[in-house]
Amino acid sequence: MLRSSGDTSPWEELRSFCFEFCSYALSYQRAIFHYFVLHDHVHTANVARLAKELAELVGANTPAHRTLLECAAYLHDCGMALPPRFINGLRLTEGVVERDSPQTIKKLREKLGEAYSRYFRSGLLTLTPKTSLSYLDVYVLRKLHPWTSALYIEKHLPSLLEDANLDPLRPSEVARPLALLAKWHNSAVEPSDYTCNVGGYTVNLKPLAEILRLADAADFSRRRGRFVYQHIIAEDLRRDHPSQLKHWIFKMGVEDVRLSYEEGALLVELEGGGTWEEARAKLAGTLFFEVASNFLHDYEHFARGLGMRLGIVATYEGRSIDLTGWVSEIMKVEGQLKALKLKSLAKRGGRLGSYASELLEAFKREIEAGEPGLTVQAPPLSNFLDDFDVLDALAHALYENEVAVVSELLELIAKECPRAELLLNRIQPRY
Repeated sequence: MLRSSGDTSPWEELRSFCFEFCSYALSYQRAIFHYFVLHDHVHTANVARLAKELAELVGANTPAHRTLLECAAYLHDCGMALPPRFINGLRLTEGVVERDSPQTIKKLREKLGEAYSRYFRSGLLTLTPKTSLSYLDVYVLRKLHPWTSALYIEKHLPSLLEDANLDPLRPSEVARPLALLAKWHNSAVEPSDYTCNVGGYTVNLKPLAEILRLADAADFSRRRGRFVYQHIIAEDLRRDHPSQLKHWIFKMGVEDVRLSYEEGALLVELEGGGTWEEARAKLAGTLFFEVASNFLHDYEHFARGLGMRLGIVATYEGRSIDLTGWVSEIMKVEGQLKALKLKSLAKRGGRLGSYASELLEAFKREIEAGEPGLTVQAPPLSNFLDDFDVLDALAHALYENEVAVVSELLELIAKECPRAELLLNRIQPRY
């Protein structure tokens, strides 16, 4: 089919197709596990926006580089938006995952215990073919979605693109690099130097993978899911999926994350206002959960992989605070706060102990749901209770407006981790 002079380029045609695909297909992610911070078309649009800006900064400016990166942003999470029966049909093998990431298989074995065997029957990933997935099902799917996304793209994207007007691009020549980028977007899989020819351009995928990973990790602001959280599911989260509340509420304290060319930095625009305790709790969650747990690993990987260290600048109540030199300190604090387990808080007695005990019971009910015959007293479910820490308690107390509990938790953090108090005071002086 010939393209008239008024038609769009094959690159634009490919971008438009991938955007349309993600807009429809990723809506299924909400049906499978709507309570997760969304890996939907809003998320992919955010990732694509930041990825394009980062690509411009590092000079990945050919049509092939820009298009592959943007399309990979739209497609990278598609493996979490497929029906379980379809995922089973992809025939993901245990061996492929172990070859790419031995640690992923090791962690799954340790975490799942005897339940591991039901997910890799005869060496193939097998999910229960139902829409309502259990806590364990969702845990496994999240860990393995880089591979399910890659398999889906490689196996099905070429046929989906047959009706698109891509000439002279061939569907087969874009499917492989997009599949690899989807697999490498997650920190569990190390990208490699892979050079390919796409549309007459020679492209090394490793730098693009670094950009995609950083852009994905940087989508931790309220723009990712504020309407769904604030108007639809906040109370459902607290009641039915309490383990997920902190993944939403601390994002609500971040107005935006964007790239500043002038400063060569990522700007993290923090929300101010509210009581001192409320603002402090949001700031602690943002800094030591969203930034430390969900962003800094990929930030450091980007710096090593591309030899380029971006700055990190927080803006708070009209002030700019450069966090770049604090990265190692923030990561140390994260480790210390993770060690303040909810189980240990529950043993303290008093108001804080009672609150932690009630929260643990809610987590137990969530984990047990959909797992008949299994209880948290027996492996593997008991292994998951160790995941919850002081920041889970802080998120729930903040959402429930438990002012006294928030104050006690902030005092506990200051006492047990003076380094955290020091970092928080640099952004928000104590009084």
